[in-house]
Amino acid sequence: MSRKPPKLATALLRSVADNKPALIGDLLEQFRSGRSAAWYWREVLAVVGRSVSSEMRGSIWWSGAAIMAAVLVLELPFLLHSVGYSPTWVDPRRWLLMSFFLAPSALVIAVPVGLTVGMVIGARSRVSSRILPVVLALALLGSLLTFGVIGWVVPASNQAYRLTLTAVQRTPRRGAAELNLVELHSLMGASDDAIYALAPLSDRWDVAVNYYGRFAVACSPIAFALFGVWAVTLSPLNRRLLVVATGCAYVALFLAVDPQQAKAFSPFVVAWFPTVSIAALALLFRWCSPERRSSMSRTS
Repeated sequence: MSRKPPKLATALLRSVADNKPALIGDLLEQFRSGRSAAWYWREVLAVVGRSVSSEMRGSIWWSGAAIMAAVLVLELPFLLHSVGYSPTWVDPRRWLLMSFFLAPSALVIAVPVGLTVGMVIGARSRVSSRILPVVLALALLGSLLTFGVIGWVVPASNQAYRLTLTAVQRTPRRGAAELNLVELHSLMGASDDAIYALAPLSDRWDVAVNYYGRFAVACSPIAFALFGVWAVTLSPLNRRLLVVATGCAYVALFLAVDPQQAKAFSPFVVAWFPTVSIAALALLFRWCSPERRSSMSRTS
């Protein structure tokens, strides 16, 4: 009886090397001839790594440029506001320090946008959505990293930014954006007095939207992975126009929303709207993709 290789490893191998049947057959033959499962996984991951590296090589500069542009767009309003906050000084070293403290909150938004823009623009032709499992695996790792950054690093960097901006010895009072995820969780459903004691600059709505928003932003790499994979199945011109316009709208949303006007809506809806919108657009791309239409025509 022939040995069966690990199913997940084989699925990954077929998703990235579907056009290389000789390579797939060679690995399967060597596994059945006595190679271990660990060896098989190692070889599959090496193939996946080479494939991802080959695909990303053409898009890395586009991704880097898009990430840098998004970070600048997100940081500049706060840096320019700091001049009006304290116009008696314009210290380049302090600006650099404040830019460093703003970077984590900007990067959790800019990185999924930039990587998606780079992947879509850098792809030379239509790409099969069979690469989705590999992209989703990478996106899941990105989501876990984003969860840690936005849950604990971003609140600390926000408070450090405010401390640098005020240039005073005492620690400035905190709002919901300066609380870590555990502190926000402790205030969900808490009394107004408890919220004021821990975050005097925020109210119950601010606490809720920041709490839900941490989870929503952490899921954005997965939403953008779906968006990017299914966008690259469209024609080059359409996908580039759509992904650049969507990326700009996503970044602008975090700058343009007026918190006072947003309070007319549920904090859960406000927090999840950007990420859910990206996921909905990804499903729309899938619905309109040539792959889906050709698949339906074959089955009918």
